[in-house]
Amino acid sequence: MKKLKLFLSFLIVVSFSLFMSCDHNDDPIQPGPDVPPGPEPTPVTHVYVAGNTSYSFFSGPAVCWEDGILNTLDANAYEAARAVCVKGDDVYYGGSDADGHPVLWKNGTAQVLANDYGCVTDLTVANGKLYASGKVNDMPVYWVDGQMVSLDTDPNSYNGYTTTAIFVNGNDVYVSGFSGNEFNSGQGAYLWKNGTLQKLSNNASEACDVCVYNNVVYVVGSESYTSGGIQKSVMWVNGAIRDVQVTTNNGLSSKATAVTIVNGKPYVVLEGWIGSAYDGAYQGFAWHNEQVTRLYNCDRPKDVFVHNNDIYIAGASGQYHNNPALLKNLSKVTLNSGGTYGYGNCFSVFVK
Repeated sequence: MKKLKLFLSFLIVVSFSLFMSCDHNDDPIQPGPDVPPGPEPTPVTHVYVAGNTSYSFFSGPAVCWEDGILNTLDANAYEAARAVCVKGDDVYYGGSDADGHPVLWKNGTAQVLANDYGCVTDLTVANGKLYASGKVNDMPVYWVDGQMVSLDTDPNSYNGYTTTAIFVNGNDVYVSGFSGNEFNSGQGAYLWKNGTLQKLSNNASEACDVCVYNNVVYVVGSESYTSGGIQKSVMWVNGAIRDVQVTTNNGLSSKATAVTIVNGKPYVVLEGWIGSAYDGAYQGFAWHNEQVTRLYNCDRPKDVFVHNNDIYIAGASGQYHNNPALLKNLSKVTLNSGGTYGYGNCFSVFVK
């Protein structure tokens, strides 16, 4: 009888223990040490492109492509959308609105930066802030989170100014640009560091983009090399100029339009006029590690962006160089066409 009581007591204890162990159905089941973890989710890459759907360069309407899908930012914009970047979950485009005022579109909503004639030309994010280069009443400026900063001007220049790009390295803000506008050859290439002007060339020239790597400042653009004003592509490295030519063909005029860093070296995109003034044509090129590569399907490249070892190039293509063009690792990416005849141009690309 005593053994039976002990056995029944044992059964009660075991049953109670089993009941308590099963009373937490909402607790997550932890895999044992021998259970391999599940696969990491595949990161999603999004591609943002700023541009227009017009026959003409730099004119509206201002549009964007997000993952190839066309959206209109301002159907009556004075200029195209010229720049794009992403800050956190917010997507910013820059350009000018229907009144010719410099404007930012944040997630599609316009924010006017100045009630004067002007334009936003480039965007970047650094130190948790949004930086934008541009011009107001043909004077060079940039904005930090919407606050405008004026740049020095050249007392020997009587032209207006066009800024082209902005790059932040630590606490230093670099802006590239030139005197004059996009519709004629620049009269003087400039680089501003923290607002102070440095003239890069005494010849007719343009500075189109700037980047900094390992404290080396790279500026790309063009400089006149004939009495007739024909331009050649150049790069200033800490202020020292060097040629970045794509071919030695007679009649070539070329311009380096954008630069980034690939494998520790500058990667430059260029647009060149190949052949005579009467029967020549634009062609696009990439220059990296002293090697030149022809860019098929992008005759007038305007921007280059590197993301996860993939190289994206934005610009224009087609017989009249007015079709939007985007390349990924030199292969064509499909963009929805826009405009009455499918015209369009791409000016900036950002990938996240």
